[in-house]
Amino acid sequence: MDRSTRLDHELLDEITYYERICTPADITSVNATDILADTQAPVSQGVEQMMRHGALFIPNLLPPNVVQALRDYAVRRNDAILPHEEYPVSQGRRRKSFGYDATEDEALATAVQTVTRNPYLHQLMTQLLGDADPASTEITTITQYHGAGEMYWHQDTKSDGNAIKFARTYSHSYSLFMPLQNTTQEMGATELCLGSHYCTNEEFSEACQEHSIGLHETSTHGYFEAGGAALFNQHAWHMAPPHTDPHASERVVFIMSFIARPTTNGADTRQLSRGTYFHQKWNMWGHTWLDLQDPMQTMAWPFSWLKCLALWCAHPMQHWGYDLVTATVMRFSNDQLGNDLTRLVGIWEDILHLPAAWHGVNLEYEVSQKRAWRSFVHDTLEILQGLALQLTGTLHFLYLMILGLAIYRGRRTTSGIGRRQGSSSVGSLGHSVLRLLTIHGALTGLLGWSLYQIQTSAWGRGVLSGAILKRPFAPIQALTSEEEAVNLLVSRGKTTLPTGADVLWGTRLDAPWLGAYEDWLQYHPGNLRFQKQLLEPHARHYLLAGGNNLMG
Repeated sequence: MDRSTRLDHELLDEITYYERICTPADITSVNATDILADTQAPVSQGVEQMMRHGALFIPNLLPPNVVQALRDYAVRRNDAILPHEEYPVSQGRRRKSFGYDATEDEALATAVQTVTRNPYLHQLMTQLLGDADPASTEITTITQYHGAGEMYWHQDTKSDGNAIKFARTYSHSYSLFMPLQNTTQEMGATELCLGSHYCTNEEFSEACQEHSIGLHETSTHGYFEAGGAALFNQHAWHMAPPHTDPHASERVVFIMSFIARPTTNGADTRQLSRGTYFHQKWNMWGHTWLDLQDPMQTMAWPFSWLKCLALWCAHPMQHWGYDLVTATVMRFSNDQLGNDLTRLVGIWEDILHLPAAWHGVNLEYEVSQKRAWRSFVHDTLEILQGLALQLTGTLHFLYLMILGLAIYRGRRTTSGIGRRQGSSSVGSLGHSVLRLLTIHGALTGLLGWSLYQIQTSAWGRGVLSGAILKRPFAPIQALTSEEEAVNLLVSRGKTTLPTGADVLWGTRLDAPWLGAYEDWLQYHPGNLRFQKQLLEPHARHYLLAGGNNLMG
């Protein structure tokens, strides 16, 4: 828990960009055609669009029959969903959202399989994330019914803890929005503020409202086309207009989100960003892109349970995503959304029907989530341990009572019916004791084996060595000679805050696991202007002549 915690003052030593307060001039486009993907062009073109604008529209990702089957299933699930299964949604009146198990229906399995088997999308995500098998962090739908109000402008992840300023501390993540019907503006087609994924503003609604694009503009027909998909950076500002069309159906959007897999060797020490819920059904944690390519084979019960708890992969070629335990610890250690204990208490008592006396929850709202969860884990384990000892002691006492009674009766029988039958009774008692010892030995061996497997796994070794969740940059006094040479590039004297017009060179974004974010500074306004000037004839002339004042 302590290693997962990121305090605000500690983050000041981990900055990779700066507190960039954007203005309307920083919005990169108000033309939806600028985010249309050409799936026949090199994937690098799509990466360029994503890095510049923060969004990309991919047409015809899901065929019509898959869209219709998934929509029919989602509508049925909406009608039958239980309150405890719903996820909180901003401005949630007349909206409904919940998570899916990828194997719960053939329509859902076919949809996620179709998405993850798309070669263009796979190559795009690989280059963006620097990971050919990224981790899944969301499989949901959001349904918006007629009468739903406006969902305000917002970022999914917040700049006090995301990859805008802290690219080596927090992972950048991407959401794929897939409408399951043609969605007009009046039905609430999502609107985006292009280029805002670079902005750390706490409030940017007014500028976005005046300079946004609607995803219904990606089609000449005036709707966000069913089967298409909008991929966007979760730092980007976006919103959902109200559903004002009384003659239209509900708007159902299928959402999948991905993030680079965690590593256990200490190279990539990033964690989940702050500010969003990462809505995903509990048994879907731990899974990756390749799992979703064949969910019925790799994610069915009990494999999904074992993988989400980081216990076992069904196939040696599978990779670990963010398991349930790691993701939950990261979230509550930093007081993030969706991890309050009231929800857990509801599941414990109302769904599992376990007695309240069996958990150690103390719903004191003034304490932090970290303290509350630490108390819950400690107290609940103590309670369950005590109950287990009581139960075990009672069962052993009853067993010994029955064994003593059997020995007593066996002796009386021996004196009455002869030595051979008496020996048979004693032998049966011996077999009974042997079975008891065998069972205890097997359970002890299984426990020891499980602990050994955990400690010797890549995850266990990473935890024990301190490689997992370590700080991304070593303190200066701890640097090796090789690292000191790199560190000399970082100013140790007075400095100043950069502006959008400055040309930036960084020393903290040179890491292959950052994917496209390794080139983050290339899309800074000053750098873009500098690169453009380098292509002009007078710049090439100065370069050939040995000039060094390219900015004039």
